[in-house]
Amino acid sequence: MDEVRQVEHLIMRSTEFNHRQLALLSHALRSPGARYTSVSHATSHNIAYQSARTGLISLRDKGLLRQWKVGKTYYFTPAEDLAARLGEVGTR
Repeated sequence: MDEVRQVEHLIMRSTEFNHRQLALLSHALRSPGARYTSVSHATSHNIAYQSARTGLISLRDKGLLRQWKVGKTYYFTPAEDLAARLGEVGTR
């Protein structure tokens, strides 16, 4: 938990993420088995589907989330080494 708090502190100071992405990353650090979709992200933050999709894809492109497709739905899960990757982002 100390590592999670340290990483959260680092990323909260980063200007690379919006507040919705920060909330998702914080949840992902605490719940490494979590799955996210554009619909779930849009619903939990009361935003448009496209905004949610763009935010998730941005995190995927930074290597913080993994993506796969089942049927027509894209799922995102935290990268296995999320804390380490966020630590690298936070030190930039």
